[in-house]
Amino acid sequence: MIFWKRHKQAGNDAEEALAAKIEADIELAAVREMQREVAQQSEKLREINRQNHFSEGLTRSFRGKPA
Repeated sequence: MIFWKRHKQAGNDAEEALAAKIEADIELAAVREMQREVAQQSEKLREINRQNHFSEGLTRSFRGKPA
């Protein structure tokens, strides 16, 4: 009888561990997807920043010079 209780408890523990692993895998997949989205957004912002710096440089170059 004691063996059966221990065996049953081990089975329950294994099921709980498997459920926790599945949940962690799902959360990890969501985090990775979010990281991909952030990386894409970051690249877009870098490009906009480059364009703005280029425009600011042109404006400074031509500011105050006679036409």
